Amino acid sequence: MVSIRSKQDFQEHSFSQEDSVCGLREEPQTEPQSISAWPLILERRTADLAIRQSLVRRMIYDCRLSRPLVDRLWNDLDSFVQRGQVLSDRARAQVTAIRLGDAEMQHSSHLPPGPHARRLSQPSIEKGVLKRFRLCGWWHSLGHMFLPTRAQNCWRYGRELLKVGLLTPRPLAMIEERAGPLRFCSCVLTEFVPGINLDRFVQQSKPSTQELSRLAEDFADVWFKLGQLRLSHGDFHPGNLLVTPDGRLQLIDLDRMNQHWFRHRHLRQREKDWKYFEIRAQQVPGLWTAFQAAVVRRESHAVCNGQGV
Repeated sequence: MVSIRSKQDFQEHSFSQEDSVCGLREEPQTEPQSISAWPLILERRTADLAIRQSLVRRMIYDCRLSRPLVDRLWNDLDSFVQRGQVLSDRARAQVTAIRLGDAEMQHSSHLPPGPHARRLSQPSIEKGVLKRFRLCGWWHSLGHMFLPTRAQNCWRYGRELLKVGLLTPRPLAMIEERAGPLRFCSCVLTEFVPGINLDRFVQQSKPSTQELSRLAEDFADVWFKLGQLRLSHGDFHPGNLLVTPDGRLQLIDLDRMNQHWFRHRHLRQREKDWKYFEIRAQQVPGLWTAFQAAVVRRESHAVCNGQGV
């Protein structure tokens, strides 16, 4: 469990904008490689991640993605949407389940030789989820040109939550349409995780008291860790918690997540998250009572052990 007791501790656990958002961390045993191509496409790689950038586009991706898949994401993103299964299509975002194909995630030429390549080798991933974020209208576009894109948030916080033990679909690639410092439409590709939204799971499966209690304890742990890291979700409700086949909870839709340096700002946003979750959870019989009790127990246990939120 992560415990933050001072400003120095918080800074050690905080997510560095340069390291986490760009996703490129220098590895002492592997020198990063720089590749350039015409017209003005630059690519930089480290042990496990790479950045490809041109004058109008920027992509960060996992080096385990095969070269054909990376090139297709870069050059023909629409083909994935056309061949995939649309899960959600709203004014500001479209979510599509796509096939990555056989051996798309493999130990390929993207990986530099050495111990890092052995560490990164893993079975292939057959299916992913592509989420495309749109800008609606000139006012909305103008307001988001200078802000981190929602895809960038998904990439950044998805990787960092996994590092601290919070379950969420693993980000595989992030693409932004850019013009210098200005940002426009973006998309993020994550690993497909089978499961069902928490509210639908409780309504349809009618879990036993023991199963619901286990889910409530997982939720309390997620809620407590988010508090210790001073993270607010921004859209925190049962529909954004996924119940996997093994009965675990995964946090999804991280595009509005934010980390707060100031405690008062974090507490205000955390209260909004809790109230929104309460409103939505009360619509599902039995869900709110079990989850609220689990959070109270978790916080009481933390106070007894001297762990602050």
